[in-house]
Amino acid sequence: MMRKLLFTAVAGAGLVALLLWTDTPETPTANRALQNPASQSAPAAKELANEDAVPAAEVAVIPSEDNDFILTSGMKDVLDNIILSADSTDTDTILTYAQQHCIQQQLHAAGCDAFLKLLQTYLEYKVALQTLEPDGLHTGSALANIREQLHQLESLRRAYFTNEEFSALFGEEQQLDKQALARREIALSPHLSRDQKQAQIEAQLRNLPEAQKNAFAPTLAMQDLREIKQRYTDQQSRLIEAENQFGAEAAQRLAVVWQQQASFEQQLDDVAQQWADMTKSETIAADSLDILLQQHFTGNQLRRAKAILKHR
Repeated sequence: MMRKLLFTAVAGAGLVALLLWTDTPETPTANRALQNPASQSAPAAKELANEDAVPAAEVAVIPSEDNDFILTSGMKDVLDNIILSADSTDTDTILTYAQQHCIQQQLHAAGCDAFLKLLQTYLEYKVALQTLEPDGLHTGSALANIREQLHQLESLRRAYFTNEEFSALFGEEQQLDKQALARREIALSPHLSRDQKQAQIEAQLRNLPEAQKNAFAPTLAMQDLREIKQRYTDQQSRLIEAENQFGAEAAQRLAVVWQQQASFEQQLDDVAQQWADMTKSETIAADSLDILLQQHFTGNQLRRAKAILKHR
């Protein structure tokens, strides 16, 4: 049995900080299993003394069926779930839960040994990961920092895992990071206009695999709506196209929203004309525009109207 090993919290998502990563199993939330010092002195049997506990006699038995351990793209989730389920910093406790996975998957002894070896390597990697935590990202060099951190992260992972293991555990995540970095580079490019940036980023999102594209569905839907409004000048044509793309119920909701927008824009134009007339014929007090707007708008519409008219 492998010796006990203590782990400290590893916040892997800090490596790409505010720009790239979401809450992955390497973030502090998922590292709850590595943050419980109270469990360091408790033996594995005591750690599992609850209604979901796995009897020691049961986990000691490895099935004899001839099932091999097979690396799959979901293996990282399996490892993280085992660590979370164990809720302990004690390696023996974590391995007890891992042996239960062997039983559930009906792995033979050699297959289970391979799985346990991968898990221990993964735990050691999680500890080493904290050495890559940056002191902080500086705005002026954020992209350069992120590129370097991603390079260091890949180097660390390859130092612990074979090419096959790396691909199964981190391949998809690495691809997502590279895509996110590419979008960030487009957004910060000084050589592209706002419309060019938007078009290039949306083109990249539309070319993502369907499983990844779902996360960006609201962004893509908004672009589709903008294109509908640009392509069709009359409301009826817009609603027909919206129904074709999003369904009748969504089109009905859009009809209400678009009507509200049209009413606001018309009212704003009327107020803008009234304000222009006032500035030509009267001595205007400093708060005259605010008073005029408050006569026609309230709440969010008032704030929007102020922002728009003050920049016209």
